[in-house]
Amino acid sequence: MLKPGNAASESLREELRARVAGALGKPLRPEALKFVDDLPKTRNAKIMRRVVRSAYLNQTAGDLSALENPQSVEAIRNAI
Repeated sequence: MLKPGNAASESLREELRARVAGALGKPLRPEALKFVDDLPKTRNAKIMRRVVRSAYLNQTAGDLSALENPQSVEAIRNAI
């Protein structure tokens, strides 16, 4: 998620990928980096990583009854 006042751009995407490579090493540099407005969270504000993974891979997400913001799943699927 971007902080208010920042815009998604290719230069920002490449800068973030380079920072990850610098901090964790080139083998862990992300292949793709997508910008979204919100992440799927439970009512306790925990990020549901399995839902993020399944949305990114275009797989069925399974039980979404614990999601506070189900629209975020579709936003991940449509992110550029």
